[in-house]
Amino acid sequence: MNALVAFTATMKILTLAEALETARRQQPQLRQARAQASAAVQRTAAARAQLLPQLSGTASYQRSTANFAPRPGALPSGVGMASSTNGSTFDFFNFGLQLNQQIYDFQQTIDKFRAAHSLDEAQAKTAESIGLDVELSVRSSFFSARAQKELVRVADETLKNQARHLDQIGGFVAAGSRPEIDLAQAKADRANAEVQLIGAQNNYESAKALLNQAIGVEASTDYDVADNTLEAVDGEDQSIEPLVDEAVRSRPDLMSLQKQLRASELTLSSIKGGFAPALGLGMNLTDQGQNITDLRWNWNLQLSATWQLFSGLSTFSQMKEQRANVENVRASVDLVRQ
Repeated sequence: MNALVAFTATMKILTLAEALETARRQQPQLRQARAQASAAVQRTAAARAQLLPQLSGTASYQRSTANFAPRPGALPSGVGMASSTNGSTFDFFNFGLQLNQQIYDFQQTIDKFRAAHSLDEAQAKTAESIGLDVELSVRSSFFSARAQKELVRVADETLKNQARHLDQIGGFVAAGSRPEIDLAQAKADRANAEVQLIGAQNNYESAKALLNQAIGVEASTDYDVADNTLEAVDGEDQSIEPLVDEAVRSRPDLMSLQKQLRASELTLSSIKGGFAPALGLGMNLTDQGQNITDLRWNWNLQLSATWQLFSGLSTFSQMKEQRANVENVRASVDLVRQ
């Protein structure tokens, strides 16, 4: 049971610290942001995997006939088709290991990994920024509820004063020292004070419902908020210039955008690498034969170079698109700074 539900179940007082603690655990937006940050970490790990050796294994069993039929151009012309065919079948076993390692692709893979890592850091900063927004919303809702609680007290005192005033006017009217109209006015004032109290109570309940929403829980509003006050923040009385400098250095949303800008620049670098060849190294090991207890092994090592000479201008278009993305993020950074 979370803190707020526990308080509402026992009709206790909810403090600001307890509301913030519950929000840090329960708030759906914050939980979502943390999950997205965790997913970004795994995307970075997946991008790193492309830089490491890739090993795969195969195993197959085949039962087939062995009637030879040459294909034109595959064998010398002197090798002809088998003179006869039959339905006899034979076993064939094939086991293999394949190892591939990328050597160099002009920053394509490494910059993709670096971009993923920057996005990972950006998402972590975004989660931190959402956490600050959640805390701000909880504080705002808490003190709004506290203000409504004070208005309930004021309305209650007003109603009590009007009730005492009504009793006094009733005594004066009974004694004949005040006219009947004064008694009617006093009753109307008391009724109005009662309506104002009901309105204040409803507003207080609504404010606590909004507080529950800010905290991120589904719970009753049968509790009271504590009479907390905000403590002074260190350095809040400084001039605007050092405060702005501190915000530029510390605001996680700005830091997130700066990481996103770095990721966009690295992605652009990776796309540019597509104009150059990619070098790779591969090794194959096989073990084959008709009898699983009497197989023959072979191995080979190969060095390959792959160069996409023309891709229908897709690489060129991707590069232009990414340049626009870089400018978009750069403008977002400037917007937050302003």
